[in-house]
Amino acid sequence: MEGLTSSKGRILRLLPFAVGLLLLLIYLTNFNLPQFHQLNAQESGTENEEKEHHRNKLTDASESVNSVDKNDREKCDSSKFQIKHVHIAFQDCVTKNEDILLERYLEGWAELQKFINALGIIFGFIADEVSSKMKIISEHQQGVHGREYVSMQSMIDYELANNVVNFKELPSDRLESGCRTLLRLHRALRWLQLFLNKLRISSENDSMSVIGADSYHQSLGKHHGWFVQRAAGIAFLALPTRSDFLHILCVDDSKETKAKLWNAVNVIGRVYNITQHMYERSYIANRVTDKLTPIHDLIFCCRSGSAADTQAIADAVAYQLGFHSIELDELPLVQTAGNLFKDMCYKYREELMAGIIVAGWDKRKGGQVYTVPMGGMIVRQPFSIGGSGSTYIYGYVDSSYKPGMTKEQCLDFTANGEYRCRFGS
Repeated sequence: MEGLTSSKGRILRLLPFAVGLLLLLIYLTNFNLPQFHQLNAQESGTENEEKEHHRNKLTDASESVNSVDKNDREKCDSSKFQIKHVHIAFQDCVTKNEDILLERYLEGWAELQKFINALGIIFGFIADEVSSKMKIISEHQQGVHGREYVSMQSMIDYELANNVVNFKELPSDRLESGCRTLLRLHRALRWLQLFLNKLRISSENDSMSVIGADSYHQSLGKHHGWFVQRAAGIAFLALPTRSDFLHILCVDDSKETKAKLWNAVNVIGRVYNITQHMYERSYIANRVTDKLTPIHDLIFCCRSGSAADTQAIADAVAYQLGFHSIELDELPLVQTAGNLFKDMCYKYREELMAGIIVAGWDKRKGGQVYTVPMGGMIVRQPFSIGGSGSTYIYGYVDSSYKPGMTKEQCLDFTANGEYRCRFGS
């Protein structure tokens, strides 16, 4: 009985709130419903009045539709994201001598950040990451050396001259390198360029998830590890439909729209290519990762291909070789490390892009160098070169290498080859 009394009391206390909520819903529902004149032929008195009433009703409906269309256009004009703003900002950031003005560059990215936010909550972390990178560059511009961060070239020159381009762990009170920070935005810009271009040439039946994933694997995916790549693949499944994307872009599916997208894609591509050339010329583009990786105490590897893929393989081989050394209770053989790399590269030859040079010393065969090219095979050589820069030094190594060189001669041979790889001379 006490339980029934208690329940009844709770119901009575909640009743005013429930009634008030119900009345509020009824009010809002009626408030949002269109008000139509009720036509009553009997009250009109004559047939002419009835026809006039019908005519007025149709006129009101037509005006209502026109009003909705006008509101939609106004909503689109004041949209949070507009492709024309991206076009203008990135077009204006390029100078006559093909430098990049950082302030206008960040304005273009601020607009692209709105686009990323519009993709849905699952992409919010990407927008936050973009915002943090933009903030670092802005803080550099507002700092004591702000005049050095007016353009991309001035930033690169200043940071290289003052050893600011530091890819090791920085002190907590020091801003991250502007060059390194902008490199992340630069890579993401490539993904957006590819994605917008694929959207431009797509049809109504094309999957935005496939387009987004393909663009990612051609750009950002090359710099991410296996786990991030898989997480990104899942995120792309949540992309909106093509029609929703056109709505986000505030455009329709017309030739004029495709022309606007083409113009924006071209401008973004130009900015990307100029930036890429600056980074490569200053040897910054690949300094985000150390290509010489220790595998064990006396064994190292040089990596070429996808940075993420080669790093994942090197980590896996180092892990396996460590256990192997513990089991044998002695240092591992260089050839064993080479065979582990060969097995990994062959097993995942369809998924990974990796070329490895393994070198080291062991008590059985002394100093050794093994080449593991893409596809998975292993060849022992007196010396080995690989990667994109190696094409510049085939003639140099053929003419300069001699068996039985001293330590000093080997160091000179390697240093000269490294210099020619960097600068193509």
